[in-house]
Amino acid sequence: MTDVFDRLKAALCDRYAIEREIGSGGMATVYLAEDLKHKRKVAVKVLRPELAAALGPERFLKEIEIAAGLTHPHILPLHDSGESDGFLFYVMPYIEGESLRDKLAREGELPIPDAVKILREVVDALAHAHDNNVVHRDIKPDNVMLSGRHALVTDFGVAKAVTEATGRQELTTAGVALGTPAYMAPEQAAADPHIDHRADIYAVGALAYELLTGRPPFTGTTQQEILAAHVTKAAEPVTKYRDSVPAALEQLVLKCLEKKAADRWQTAEELLPQLEALATPSGGVTPTGMVPVKGARSWKKSLYALVGVVAAVAIGFGAFTMIGGGGDSLNLERVAVAPFVNRTGDPEFDTYGRWTATTITQGLQRAGIGEVVPSSIVDRFLQEVGDLTGDAVSQMAELTGAGIVVTGVLYLAGDSLELSGEVVDAIAGDVLYALETVTGPEDGSREMLTEMARRVAGALASHFGFGMEFGFDPTTFNPPANPEAFREYAQGLDMFLHNQQASLPHFHRAHELDSNYAAPLVYVGTVHLNAHRYAVADSFFSIARLMLDRMTPVERAQLDYLTAQLQEDAELAYRMSLGVKETEPYASGPYLACLSAYHTNRLYEALEHCNDIDMSLPGNRQWGGSWGVPTAAHHMLGDYEAEYDFVREGLAEQPDRRSFRNIEVRALIGLGRIDEALDRIDALSNLRSPGHLGYYLRQAAAEFRAHGHLDAAERMFERTIDWYRGIPPEELDRWRRSFAIALRDAGRWEEAAVEYRTLVERAPDDPNLLGPLGVIAAARGDLERAAEINGQLAGMDRPYLFGRNTLWRARIAAMLGERDEAVRLLRQAFSEREWYGIWLHRDIYLESLHGYEPYEQLLRSRE
Repeated sequence: MTDVFDRLKAALCDRYAIEREIGSGGMATVYLAEDLKHKRKVAVKVLRPELAAALGPERFLKEIEIAAGLTHPHILPLHDSGESDGFLFYVMPYIEGESLRDKLAREGELPIPDAVKILREVVDALAHAHDNNVVHRDIKPDNVMLSGRHALVTDFGVAKAVTEATGRQELTTAGVALGTPAYMAPEQAAADPHIDHRADIYAVGALAYELLTGRPPFTGTTQQEILAAHVTKAAEPVTKYRDSVPAALEQLVLKCLEKKAADRWQTAEELLPQLEALATPSGGVTPTGMVPVKGARSWKKSLYALVGVVAAVAIGFGAFTMIGGGGDSLNLERVAVAPFVNRTGDPEFDTYGRWTATTITQGLQRAGIGEVVPSSIVDRFLQEVGDLTGDAVSQMAELTGAGIVVTGVLYLAGDSLELSGEVVDAIAGDVLYALETVTGPEDGSREMLTEMARRVAGALASHFGFGMEFGFDPTTFNPPANPEAFREYAQGLDMFLHNQQASLPHFHRAHELDSNYAAPLVYVGTVHLNAHRYAVADSFFSIARLMLDRMTPVERAQLDYLTAQLQEDAELAYRMSLGVKETEPYASGPYLACLSAYHTNRLYEALEHCNDIDMSLPGNRQWGGSWGVPTAAHHMLGDYEAEYDFVREGLAEQPDRRSFRNIEVRALIGLGRIDEALDRIDALSNLRSPGHLGYYLRQAAAEFRAHGHLDAAERMFERTIDWYRGIPPEELDRWRRSFAIALRDAGRWEEAAVEYRTLVERAPDDPNLLGPLGVIAAARGDLERAAEINGQLAGMDRPYLFGRNTLWRARIAAMLGERDEAVRLLRQAFSEREWYGIWLHRDIYLESLHGYEPYEQLLRSRE
């Protein structure tokens, strides 16, 4: 063994410093090593010599190259592979966690919510791999790592590479197991050469069975006995070993374990929503840390995500990005539906006109006919410009950039209501289709809307070449059953943009009037999300996933993004943001992709996505994020000139906006133009705009310090603290957290500790209050207290921490001079939520890391 270890160290010494063996399995021995080029810890997996000799390097490396192309938040990536001195090896990140096997060995059966969460993430990884024609073939607890609160599937494609390279042979050769008997599908046990992805589905069933019962579905004294059981025996009910397992979950597991592949779930994509449903109160399982929402069971089949606001609110903004064009840039593939004009003489029918447009829009989106402008975007325009007057087609085209506009009017004819509509080429001004009038009862009906939507869809299907045989009903979603429900929803939507809490009664009322009307309830969830009531929001979005088959592609992408925001997985959120941009490239999609790229330290990509935001449009120019994210990216890249030029454009639009002036100050400090920066800071106090002045003064002080202007920083901290102390006592309590931050950033440890102890009494489990006390203790040399608080932060194990506790642990470590530990914790914090970007750049508590290469690497863009 010593000879083998020494040979391996010598063979890989130019790339990896092998430290020690950390595990072994049927196919490989695992070593902890340092990647010499990238200065990071890695796991080097070396195939057993007898297996390596049987394979040969060429075919193995060719097969494993396929797996190396997989990129997914729940797949442990493959860094490297190769052959040296007879060793076949592959390299993966070293994960400081434990395998699912270790967890099962320690705990036995898992809590049902935990089991469902792990299974959902494993199946999500499989869905991505299968989509790329990679079958794992060896799903088992040993190949699932637990890092933080998430599961990572390892060795993707390795078993496939081995079996493909060796061809069809005995399942064990020279003591090497190709696949693991306890989790092998019957077709694997029978050495069927035509194994496909459904073998992985079977293995998921075996894995689930063990997570829930503490034992695999089949056991025996020999491998052959276990393999025979997979082929010949039916699995016993899960509830035989654990009667608390819900019936739906048991049925899901047993369907995975069907002997014939055709009788199982056919794809991971099919299985994934079943697990999503089981992870909700209505599915019978309450995930760890989730609070069942009152009345959730009565909401079955009643959640329906709409586009626009949903994307924006996930990042705390209550506005839409805008789209548009002008005659020369109108897109004949883009369709906008204007609210039908009320010509009845009764203002009550104004809402019916909006309802009609929404119904038509949703039908077109479901059908995939053209590039449809979401109705929520149209509504937002109308709030900005008022009702359409005069030439509605030209106005709608100008606002949305749509080359095709659907318009219509409502009339009363005796005791009947009539809907009349047209499909217009906005560029040529020609009517493409004059739609047959729809007539119905005087008070209107859903059936009338559905019929008009069908006629529009049919006309546009023909226009875009779908043909009349397209074979779908574009209006199979459920609009509200009565106009009063839509009226309440519309009022809630209007209110949402200005006062989110006040919108809740309208959304709830809309649902009460029509329990099958789902859209208002998703907005209820987003209100809770923005109010940091994460468990409630998580419940809403999880339940909404039950309705995926009733959503448009845009809506599904939006819901994926919203859900990812709550999963403490920055990479997943970024991937979902790209899906939003792909399905909605003309509205909020580019901004969300820009923001998510920035939050994963992809600064160049962020700027590329930001460039896709059309800044010529008034709505986008007024959207703070359109300016804030790209300027922050420029600052982190050290391109202060670009940052300054960009924000000056924004100030030309909104010269009195305090947040824009704050960015200008930041850019000037970066450029070293200190006197100008101080002048701009003086001007900030004279502006009347959102945000209290102390916040901006404190940011300026930290920025001065980050760029080495220590005297200016000290003076600015003094000015900040004086500002807070000048606030009337009854007002100061409102800003007490911010005042405490100013004191601690200024190094006034004693005064800051007094403030934080008071705040911690009010919220003892808030890491943003407890963490500063740890930093203060470290700064004062109180090592015992610092260690105590670090332990409290490490012991926080609940959802929705978003890495905040880990970030504070990193700061404590940095203050104590423990640089390696600080960087390790920073990496962990970023993986749990997001890269902290501009805040990291000026974080006072990480100053001991400046110049330390592993830390500097965290600051560099990933491109």
